[in-house]
Amino acid sequence: PLVYIKKVHDLILNKSSAAGITLVSFVNSKSMHTLHTWVQGLAKQGIMAIAVCNGGPGAVVPHNGTKGLFGTNPMAYGIPGKGDEIYCVDMATSEIPYFEIMDAYKEGKSLKQRSAVDAEGEFTNDPKKALDFSKSETDPVSNIVPMGGGYKGYYIVYLMELLTSALIGMPSSPEMSTDFVPEEHGAIIIAFNPEAMGTKEKFERSIEELHLAIKNQKSKKGETILYPGENNNKKLNESLGLDIEIDAELNAKLESLAE
Repeated sequence: PLVYIKKVHDLILNKSSAAGITLVSFVNSKSMHTLHTWVQGLAKQGIMAIAVCNGGPGAVVPHNGTKGLFGTNPMAYGIPGKGDEIYCVDMATSEIPYFEIMDAYKEGKSLKQRSAVDAEGEFTNDPKKALDFSKSETDPVSNIVPMGGGYKGYYIVYLMELLTSALIGMPSSPEMSTDFVPEEHGAIIIAFNPEAMGTKEKFERSIEELHLAIKNQKSKKGETILYPGENNNKKLNESLGLDIEIDAELNAKLESLAE
C-alpha cells in the first residue's frame, strides 16, 4: 500500500468529504511498521484517522494467560489541529513492543516491571523466562502482557485483533502460519472528516482548549505533562532541516514509481 499512499489518501479524502467517515482495509499488506505514515498524511489534509494493524501471532498473552497468543496489534492516530498543526501517536496495544523484549534478551537486560509473565502466568522482568524458543530460534513466542497489564488492556488487544482479521477476511493470530509472514497481517484505517461533518471549527477550538488545560495543570515533580504527539512534533520539526542523502539507484526507483 505504501507505493499507492498518495492514491489511497486521495481516495479516503474524497470519500470522507462526501460521507464524513470512511473505512479502508488492507490485506496482504505488511503495514505494521507504516501506520504512523498513513495517519500523519491524512492529518495534514484535515482528516482525523485511526489505523490498526495485526501485530502477528504468539506475542501477547490473554489476561491471566500463560502463553503468547495475540499480536502486539499496534494502532496509530492522527489528529489535525489549527493551521498546519497535527498530532500523531503510534503505539503497540501491548505493554511493550515485541522488539523491546527481544532487545532485552539479546543485551542481557531486565524488562520493565509488570510487562511480561513467565510460563506460570506470574509477572517477571527476566526476558528468558518470558520467551519460548521451542517454536522458532529466531521468532520465539513471547509472554508480553496487554497494555496496563490488566483486563481492560486485554479487551483492547482483543478488539484490535478482530478489526484486523475476522472483520476484513484476514487470519487471526492463531490462524496464521507458524513462521512470521507479514503479508498475513491485516490493517484498517478509519477516517473522519470534521469539515464534512460540520464540526471543523468546534473540533479545532476543542483541541486548543484541551491542550491548554493539559499544559496548565500542575505536573508531577520533576516531570512534564505532554499532550499526545507533542514529542513527535518536536522530532519532526528538528528533522525538517536535515539533508538526507538517497542512493542513486533507490532514487531512480522512486522516480519511476512516481511517474
